[in-house]
Amino acid sequence: MKVASLLSLLGSSIASAAISVSGITTETNYNGGTRTVTVANPAGFTTTGALNGANFPLGTATGISGAGFYELIVTETPDGGGASTTEIFLFNIREPERGSSETGLPAFVAAPLVNDAPSTINTGTLHLVSPSNYPDELAIPVVAQLQKADGEPLWLHSLVTSENFPANPIQLRRGFGYTILPAQPAATTTYNATTAGLAQNANTVIESGTVWIDVNGSLSTNTSWPANSRIHITANLTIDAGATLTIGEGTIVKVATGGDIHVDGSLVINGTLGSPVVFAPASAPERWGGFFLQESTSNIDAQGAIFFGACNVQNWFSVNSGYAAHRKEQAVFLIGPAGASLSLNECFLIENDGQLLHNDEGGDISIERSLLQGATSCGELTGGTLLIDRSALLAFPDATTDFEDGDNDGIYLTSGQHLISNTVLGYTKDDGIDSGGSPSVSTKTVSTVQSCWFESILHEGMSNSGAKTCDVFDSIFFNCGQTIESGYDGPQSTLARSLSVANLVGARMGDNYDWSYTNNYLTVEDCLLVENDYHDIWGWDWTSWTYNTAKMTVTGTYISRAEDLARHPGNTAYDPQVHGSLLAPFMPVPHSNVGVAITGIDGQGQVTSYKPRFRIQLSTFSSKNVTVSYSLSGKLDPRDNSEMELQSGSLTFTPGQTSKDISLELPNTLPFGLLRVALSSPINAEITGGEAWYFDTVPTGGQVILIPRSTSGWRYDASRTEPAAGWKGLPYDDSGWQSATTEVGFGENDENTTLTAAEQGPSEDRTTTVYFRKTFQPTNAAAVTDLLVKLNRDDGAVVYLNGSEIGRSNIADGPVTYTTEASNASPENVFIDMPVPSNLLPLLQDGENVIAVEIHQSSLTSSDLSFDLELLATIASAPSSERGLTTFGGQHYLYWIDPTLELEASDNLTNWSPIRTKTSPFQISTDAPRKFFRLRRD
Repeated sequence: MKVASLLSLLGSSIASAAISVSGITTETNYNGGTRTVTVANPAGFTTTGALNGANFPLGTATGISGAGFYELIVTETPDGGGASTTEIFLFNIREPERGSSETGLPAFVAAPLVNDAPSTINTGTLHLVSPSNYPDELAIPVVAQLQKADGEPLWLHSLVTSENFPANPIQLRRGFGYTILPAQPAATTTYNATTAGLAQNANTVIESGTVWIDVNGSLSTNTSWPANSRIHITANLTIDAGATLTIGEGTIVKVATGGDIHVDGSLVINGTLGSPVVFAPASAPERWGGFFLQESTSNIDAQGAIFFGACNVQNWFSVNSGYAAHRKEQAVFLIGPAGASLSLNECFLIENDGQLLHNDEGGDISIERSLLQGATSCGELTGGTLLIDRSALLAFPDATTDFEDGDNDGIYLTSGQHLISNTVLGYTKDDGIDSGGSPSVSTKTVSTVQSCWFESILHEGMSNSGAKTCDVFDSIFFNCGQTIESGYDGPQSTLARSLSVANLVGARMGDNYDWSYTNNYLTVEDCLLVENDYHDIWGWDWTSWTYNTAKMTVTGTYISRAEDLARHPGNTAYDPQVHGSLLAPFMPVPHSNVGVAITGIDGQGQVTSYKPRFRIQLSTFSSKNVTVSYSLSGKLDPRDNSEMELQSGSLTFTPGQTSKDISLELPNTLPFGLLRVALSSPINAEITGGEAWYFDTVPTGGQVILIPRSTSGWRYDASRTEPAAGWKGLPYDDSGWQSATTEVGFGENDENTTLTAAEQGPSEDRTTTVYFRKTFQPTNAAAVTDLLVKLNRDDGAVVYLNGSEIGRSNIADGPVTYTTEASNASPENVFIDMPVPSNLLPLLQDGENVIAVEIHQSSLTSSDLSFDLELLATIASAPSSERGLTTFGGQHYLYWIDPTLELEASDNLTNWSPIRTKTSPFQISTDAPRKFFRLRRD
């Protein structure tokens, strides 16, 4: 009875043991760093731990790092029987750079832009907009667009270059872009643009001695500035209520530094795409101010106009009270109360230093077929109506991919009625559309997005919050932090018939802040949420610390991640080989080729800066499997035509996959003068990016290690008999031999591989000879001028290269067999030099070689044996080659290392012109007409 009672008490004590986890507290946000977590493993229990589904170590301190959401599940079951106990620990590690925003998400950096396939670009047309006549004192704006045959925007990436202005290319982002040319002397200036197989000229007649009409003060009556006027606004200008200013096509308006235009009446701008009206700064790089529409009678109706160089006051909304603004910079257009209106049709707001729009409670805005690019933000709109159609909102504040967190939204909508359709929104450091905060007016707020393209947006493509309705239909979200989120304060969000691909997160219920979420709801219908890096759909929030399935309806949707599909059953697991064709309607040109390139490279660098990891990126998703081959090649001297392929392989992108990483380690330590990483043989794609070249700018040559000491990969035979004929050379099957890492032997306690007792033999009858082999692969064996074997042998050795003896040590001359003994006992742990005679250097060959060694004991009672070897090669020194001609894969390239050199070409050695693609390396076509090249430094 006493024993039974004791066992009962012990069982009760064991069963009551609590789960013990140290280092974290559940439902906690941690600000970066590493959390050191220990899950106890008490006796008498079977304990399991799983972190985000993977086994977690027990009873040892384990570091957890990396921003993101973590779910640690610990279960304990008594060994003697009884109920299991489970505890779940939920916590976030915040990305330090993000602060309290984006809680629960890992870091996100948008993938670099890759240009689309030329064959796909050539399905469209290239259009340029620039002034037809222009003063010689002002910088010249040039806008470029891609369009389909029917005039609709063609959403492709493409680089537009001009032979006449090689320093001013235009990078088209989904079909839109611009450049600002420096002021030009009097003549006809031509921006002769080409991209892929498309070409278009923008001709501008440059005037000298322009006569300007000075204007300032107030216009109280109807006024006309006829076509091709030259107007200088020397100070603030006001168009009084009841008055209309009409501006004719081709008019150039230069505005004094800080000059503002107050439109209390009406401004009508009648420019055309062939002869636009231009508003420009009078004294670049200084900036003019902006337009003020602050009365209910204020109206601007602009057609065919370019506005650049505005927003002079960087803290305008700080020094002017009565406005609510997330950004403080001046706006190009400040729109006032109900009744005020702004209409922009075929207009271009480019290269401005502040916000483009700001609506102060109620004005109406219409933007069609326009480009808004290059500002801190497109702006913040409160009240009124907004219509944007067939336009582009790009680069806020710029198009780089480094992370920022400063309200650089594509556009910020707080209240009103909004419709954005057929429009590109991209390259923003915050959100594409931030439908943020509860409306400040009682009118129901509805934001509708129809058939738009969101790309390279570092936070959310569509960020919804506040008591409003936000609907997205038939749209594409690509390479963004998140697709859409239904955040704080009750937004009703719908995503329907849309594609979310290659983002960090797809659709999201909740926000990334630890705020309360009431009344918000997310509906996802008939969408594709596929190949997103972290989650296709997500519903955690950080107040309830629950997954809010009850606040989401997800139906008719394809989902690629099994975990996400399990939380939203009834939808379809995405199979790229079965469902890939569903991506085609979302492509800019359905089923077309896409671009493929190596990203994250600078074109060329130093061999010493070579890093083996490369990312291969598509320009966009494809409805087909995309395959491309890659290779790493090298040369000891760039001018040598003998190239060595060091590594190669191929990649396949299934429909929806857009990026893959490859590792290209250098296979040996030869002193390369040139390394080249390149792509080839694409299927369903075209190569649209450059190659990675790495030069050594110092003389090549010197001693390199072909086989290091204390290395693995050796094979040995200690079977106490002589091996089969041919063991010294290639080919030979040594698969029955033992594997080893040198030093190999016994008796000194410093061996990496110790011979077994059977291999050593008894103390009175030791194994006389042990045989060793190792293969290795040098490159460009002909460049080797000396070979040196460094040998640790106890007691004697004979060394062979590819079957021929290249040296022996402590072994008498003559034939050698298994029973041959070393001449005498040798010192221990001493490497001796064994130079290979020069007449034997031709034994070394490109490709596979084998070095073979036999180690002999000096007596049958030897107490030890040792073997290690190092093989060194001396490479012929070559002079530094900083420029010249080289070939790879039968293609000829000019290369130069000095980045200040510019490449020029001529047909006759007299008239030289810059090359459009002037960076090294430059491929030369031998099928083209004869041409001369030179490198020039200004």
